[in-house]
Amino acid sequence: MLPQSPSNSIPNCVPNQQLVKILSPHSEFLQICLQHCRRIQAHNLFNEKPKAVLQALSTAKVIHSKSLKIGVGLKGLLGNVIVDLYVKCGNVDFAQKAFSRLEKKDVFAWNSVLSMYLDHGLFATVVQSFVCMWNHGVRPNEFTFAMVLSACSGLQDINYGKQVHCGVFKMGFGFRSFCQGGLIDMYAKCRNLRDARLVFDGALNLDTVSWTTLIAGYVRDGFPMEAVKVFDKMQRVGHVPDQIALVTVINAYVALGRLADARKLFTQIPNPNVVAWNVMISGHAKRGFAEEAISFFLELKKTGLKATRSSLGSVLSAIASLSMLNYGSMVHAQAIKEGLDDNVYVGSALVNMYAKCSKMDAAKQVFNSLGERNIVLWNAMLGGFAQNGLAQEVMEFFSYMKRHGPQPDEFTFTSIFSACASLHYLDFGGQLHTVMIKNKFTSNLFVANALVDMYAKSGALKEARKQFEFMKIHDNVSWNAIIVGYVQEEYNDEAFFMFRRMVSNGVLPDEVSLASIVSACANVKEFKQGQQCHCLLVKVGLDTSTCAGSSLIDMYVKCGVVLAARDVFYSMPYRNVVSINALIAGYTMSHLEEAIHLFQEIQMVGLKPTEVTFAGLLDGCDGAFMLNLGRQIHGQVMKWGFLSSSEMVCVSLLCMYMNSQRFADSETLFSELQYPKGLVVWTALISGYAQQNHHEKALQFYQHMRSDNILPDQATFASVLRACAGMSSLQTGQEVHSLIFHTGFNMDEITCSSLIDMYAKCGDVKGSLQVFHEMPRRNSVISWNSMIVGLAKNGYAEEALEIFKQMEQQSIIPDEVTFLGVLSACSHAGRVSEGRKVFDLMVNNYKLQPRVDHLGCMVDILGRWGFLNEAEEFINKLGCKADPMLWSTLLGACRKHGDEVRGKRAANKLMELKPQSSSSYVLLSGLYAESENWSGADSLRREMKLKGVKKLPGYSWIEPGRDVQGRGAVRSTAEKQPEKNPLTLWLNGGPGCSSIGGGAFTELGPFYPSGDGRGLRKNPMSWNKASNLLFVESPAGVGWSYSNTSSDYNYGDASTGLYIPQLAMALLDHNAKSSGFKFNIKGVAIGNPLLKLDRDVPATYEYFWSHGMISDEIGITIMSECDFEDYTFASPHNESHSCNEAISTANQVVGNYMNNYN
Repeated sequence: MLPQSPSNSIPNCVPNQQLVKILSPHSEFLQICLQHCRRIQAHNLFNEKPKAVLQALSTAKVIHSKSLKIGVGLKGLLGNVIVDLYVKCGNVDFAQKAFSRLEKKDVFAWNSVLSMYLDHGLFATVVQSFVCMWNHGVRPNEFTFAMVLSACSGLQDINYGKQVHCGVFKMGFGFRSFCQGGLIDMYAKCRNLRDARLVFDGALNLDTVSWTTLIAGYVRDGFPMEAVKVFDKMQRVGHVPDQIALVTVINAYVALGRLADARKLFTQIPNPNVVAWNVMISGHAKRGFAEEAISFFLELKKTGLKATRSSLGSVLSAIASLSMLNYGSMVHAQAIKEGLDDNVYVGSALVNMYAKCSKMDAAKQVFNSLGERNIVLWNAMLGGFAQNGLAQEVMEFFSYMKRHGPQPDEFTFTSIFSACASLHYLDFGGQLHTVMIKNKFTSNLFVANALVDMYAKSGALKEARKQFEFMKIHDNVSWNAIIVGYVQEEYNDEAFFMFRRMVSNGVLPDEVSLASIVSACANVKEFKQGQQCHCLLVKVGLDTSTCAGSSLIDMYVKCGVVLAARDVFYSMPYRNVVSINALIAGYTMSHLEEAIHLFQEIQMVGLKPTEVTFAGLLDGCDGAFMLNLGRQIHGQVMKWGFLSSSEMVCVSLLCMYMNSQRFADSETLFSELQYPKGLVVWTALISGYAQQNHHEKALQFYQHMRSDNILPDQATFASVLRACAGMSSLQTGQEVHSLIFHTGFNMDEITCSSLIDMYAKCGDVKGSLQVFHEMPRRNSVISWNSMIVGLAKNGYAEEALEIFKQMEQQSIIPDEVTFLGVLSACSHAGRVSEGRKVFDLMVNNYKLQPRVDHLGCMVDILGRWGFLNEAEEFINKLGCKADPMLWSTLLGACRKHGDEVRGKRAANKLMELKPQSSSSYVLLSGLYAESENWSGADSLRREMKLKGVKKLPGYSWIEPGRDVQGRGAVRSTAEKQPEKNPLTLWLNGGPGCSSIGGGAFTELGPFYPSGDGRGLRKNPMSWNKASNLLFVESPAGVGWSYSNTSSDYNYGDASTGLYIPQLAMALLDHNAKSSGFKFNIKGVAIGNPLLKLDRDVPATYEYFWSHGMISDEIGITIMSECDFEDYTFASPHNESHSCNEAISTANQVVGNYMNNYN
C-alpha cells in the first residue's frame, strides 16, 4: 500500500492494473524509504545523504521512469507520491521538474513543494509559490497557511503575514491548531508580542508547540519574566512541556539570573541533548559563573555526547574570564580531537582565551592556523592585543588588517574604541572618531555607542555627552554607557538626570541601568531614592538578579542599613562571590564577626574567595586591636595564593599593618613581595607612613621608588607633599614640585591643591599663591579651599577673604571646609562684621548645616574681639544643641578679657555637660589665677575633690611658692614609712616618651599589664630583670633630683638632662656587681604609664597645653572636642574631624621645636 502524504487526508484511490503491476515490486520499499526520509529530515543530523536515502531516490526514479514508459505519466496520486518522495529525499531539482510535469497540481502537490522550499530556507519562493497557487485557483488548506506564515516569520514580513491572517479567517481556519500556531509564531518572530498574545489568548486548543513559541518570543524580546509566567500557566492547565520548551524556559531563568531555578529545571529533563547542555554552559558563562560553566562542560563530556562549536565557544569564554590556561589547553585539545579546531567560531574563542591568559603568541598561532578568517576572528585578535596593553601591536595589526583582511565592521571599531578606553588612548580614539565621521560610520548605532562608551570610560564626560546628544537614536546600550560613565566618575546628579530622561523617553530601564543608578544612590548615600530604585527592580522582576542584587547590597551598606543589605542578600536565589563581597564590605564596618562568618560560609558552599573578598576583610582590621585577626587573614591570603598574584591584596595588607602601626611588618611584607613592585604598592607604603605622621620614612621610601625609575602619580604626589608639609621641608617640596612640572601633573587640579597645601604649611605663602594662580583650571572647590585655609593659618586673613570673593565671582559653590577657613580668617583679622555675614551666607544662602567647628569659630570671632555678651547669646540660642566646646571657647575668651562672672557661668555650663572632665576646672582656675583670686582657686580644687573629678595626669597643681613643701612631703613620707612608701626611681623621658607610652610595657620591667588592664603578664622584652614594677601616679615636668646617705634615689624627668631609663640600668648593674656600696632603691615607678587610653592619651596634650607648648585655642579644642572614651591608636582614632585636626596641629607645633620623646 502506498504511503500517504503528510496531510494524512489524501482520498483513497484505486490504481489500474498496470499501475499495480508497476508499483507492487516496489511498494513496500517505497514506504520504508518515505519513513527513512521523514525521520532523517526531522532530526537533520547528517550533512551527507545516507545510503537509505540514496536507495529511496533510486527507487523513485525507477517508478517515475516506468510510469512514463507505460504512458501513465504523473497523474493523480502517483504524481503526488513521486513529487513528495523527491521532496523528502531533498532533491530539489527532480522535485521541481516532477511538479512542473504534473497534469493536475492539487493542494497536496503544492504543499509538498512549499514544504521543500521552506525546509531549504527559500522563504521568498514559498510566498511566490503561494501567490501562484492562489492565482491558479487552488484552494489552500490549513497546512498551506501554516507554511506561508512560517515563511513570513523567516522574512520578518509582518505586513504580508497580517494579510495571510485575514485569509486564514476568511477561509474558516482561524481556530485550527496548525494556523493558530503559525500565527503565534509569525507575530512572535516579527517582534509583535502583543498580537501574538491576542491570538494565543483567543485560541481554543493550544498544543505544546504554541506554548513554546510564545515563551520563546518573550525570551527573545527580553521579557524573561513574562516567559516564566506563561510557562507556569502552561503547567497549571496540564500541558506537559517537551525538551524544547524546558530549554527555552531555562534560557528565561538564565536571563533573570535565576540560575538555581535553571539548574532545577535542567534536572527534570530525562536525557538532555547537547542543546540543553549548551544553554546551561553558555548561561552560566554569560552570567559570570565561569566555574559552574566549566563544571557543566565536564559533565557533558561524561555523558558521551559530542560537544558542538557552541559548547566549546561558551566554555572557552568562561575559561578566559578566569584566565585558567590549563583548562583552556584541555579544551583546545578536545577541539582538535573533534575536528572543530579549524572552525572560525571556535578559533575566535581560542584566540580570546589565550589573550585573556596573556598568551598572545599562542593566540597568533591559532590565528595563523585557520584557513578561514572572518571579521570576528580579526576583531578577537585586535581585542587581545588591546587587553594585554600592547598598544603598538593594536595599531600594527589594524594596519595589517586593512591591507590583508576584511573590511573593518562596526565591531572592529567598537573593539578599538574599547581598547582606547581601557588604555586611555583618547588621542588615537579621537583620530578614529574623525575617520568614522568622514566614512559616515557614526550613524551606525553600534559605533556611536562605542564612542560614547570610550569617552565615558576615559573620564571625558563632556565629549561623551556631546556624542550622545549627536546621536539620533538611543537604545539601552547608549543610555547605559552615559549613565555608567557619570556614576563611575561620581557625577551622580547628572546620572540621575539622564536616568529620568531615559524613562521619560519611553526606554525601559534594564538591569545595567538600574544597577548603575542604585550605585549612584550609594555614592551619595540617598537611602530613600535607593529604596525607590529597589521597588522598581522588584516591579520589573530584576531585584534578585546577581548584578542588581549586588548593587542593592552595596547601596544599603553605604547608607548604613546593613540589615536591609542582609535581607537582599538572603532573598537572592543564587549568590555569587560578587554579592558576598558586597555584604562583607558592609559587615566590616561594624559587624566584623559576621563578615568572618560569611567568609567561612562561602568556602563551605564551594565558592572561592577573590582578591576583593580579602581586601574587604582587611579593611575591617583597622587598628592595633585587630592586628591578630589581620595576621590570620594574612595567613589565608598566603593559603589561597593571592600574596604572589594580587597587587590589590598586598596593598590591603600593607595598609592593615600601617594602620596598626606595625611598620616593621609592613616593610618586611614589602621586601618579600615576589613580583616587581608597581606604583600602587610603593604608593601604599609611602601613603601609610605619611598618614601615620612618619614623614621622614615616607620621603625615604619615595627616594627608593624614584631610584627604581618608577614615576609617581597623583596619589603618590599627594602623600609625598603631605610628608614635606609635616616636616616643614620646603626644599624637598620644591624638588617634588619640579618633578610634578616635568611629568605634566601640574595640570592636575588635585596635585596642585596638594602643592598649595604643602607651601602653606611650610610657611611659603607666596609659593602657594603662585601655584594657585598658575593652575590651568580651578573647577574643583578643593583647590580654593587649600588656598583659603593656607592663607588663614598663616595669618593672611585679608588675602583669604579676597580669594573667597573671587571664588564666589567664578560661581564655585563653597562647602563646609571653605566656610571654616573663611571664618577662621575673620577671627584672626578681627573682621567681626564680616564673620557674621559669612556665617549668615553659609546657613541661609547655601543651606549648609553648620558643624560644631563652624559654631566654635563664630564664638571665637565674637569672644576673641570682646563681644562676650553676643557670644554667650549665640550659644544660648542653640539650646540643647550647644556643644561643650562652645562653652570652653567662651570660657577661654572670658579668661583673656578678665570677665570672671561670665567665665564662671560658662564654666558651670561646661561642668553640667561634662561633669567628670577636668578641663573646665583647669580653665576657670587659670581665670582665677590671672585675677589673683587664690581663694576661688582653692575653693575650685576642693569642689573638684568633693565631686571626685580626676585631674589628668601630666599636669601639676603645685602653686608658686609651695613647690618646695611639696617635694619635701614626698621625701618625708617615704623616709618615715619605707615599708609602705618606698623611695622611687621615677622613669620619665618626656611627655611622649616610652615611659609614658607603649614602651612602658615593653622596656621597663619583667611584667606588664594584660590587655584588659587587669593583672600582669610576663614581659620577654624587658631590660629590667631585677625589679618588679610599682605603678604610681606622679606629676610630670617637675624635674628635681635627691641624694641621701641612708636612702639613695633619683626622682626626675627629661628636664634633668639625663635619660633616666639608662641611669636606672646603670644603677641596677652596679648593685648586681658591687660587693660593697649599693644604692638602696626601694622600687621602680613609672610616671604616667599607658594603662587606660581615655585617661592617659589626653595627658600628653594637657601637658603640652599646661607647659605653654601649644596655644589656648588648640588646647581648648582638644579638651572640649575630643571624646577619648572610645579612642583608638589607628587613624582616625575613632574621633571627630575637628578633634583629629587639633591633635595633628598640636603634634606638628610641638614637633617643630622639640623631640617629644627625649
